[in-house]
Amino acid sequence: MRLRFCFLLFSVFCTVAYSNSDKPVAGTQMVKMEGRGFYITSPSAVFDGNKTLTLNAPVIDWLGDMKKEHLDVPAGIDLSDIPSFAATLDTGFKKSRILSTITLHFVKSGKQQTLDIHDQVIHASSGNGNISFSFKEAVESIPDQTMEQVTLTFKTWHPPTVSLGRFPMHAACCNCSGGCAALWILFGWCNTCLEPSGGEFCCQHCHMPAAPGGTCP
Repeated sequence: MRLRFCFLLFSVFCTVAYSNSDKPVAGTQMVKMEGRGFYITSPSAVFDGNKTLTLNAPVIDWLGDMKKEHLDVPAGIDLSDIPSFAATLDTGFKKSRILSTITLHFVKSGKQQTLDIHDQVIHASSGNGNISFSFKEAVESIPDQTMEQVTLTFKTWHPPTVSLGRFPMHAACCNCSGGCAALWILFGWCNTCLEPSGGEFCCQHCHMPAAPGGTCP
């Protein structure tokens, strides 16, 4: 009986401790949550059939609160090339297993509204200069009609730094730039070679340089 009570007390303590923490804890690992992402502005958007959101004539930019080192890596991507960016996002949505947040700001009937969308995006596409996002399940909270003055903010988190006691692990996507870098920064997915121990081990373990244009000894 005493053992059961102690276990129950410990479980309650862990629940409270987690609820008051902004960092997920897994055993001895402390994962720092660092957000990165982009935003899209559009004069109008249409939500059709409860599963597809289309933003018309979108303008895309990176979130201003991203760290400089995260902004520098995908800086060469042409955000005005909507089809290419949509294709990159489509790959990311299909490959990613990380946390993400989509926030939609829009005007409806003359009033500003904000919606947080937690449903999983399964497809991104582009056509006629527009960009569309398809969701796995119907999103009933979005009005099934045209919205005006729309801003969609997409933010993701992945563990770029995992601390194991006194030994921090800095994962790196080796020899990665352009769309590859965007997939790594936004979705934590590497299509070249992922080195969990850091870029200094890219040549040793992946047989490729840590950064584009580099060489291995």
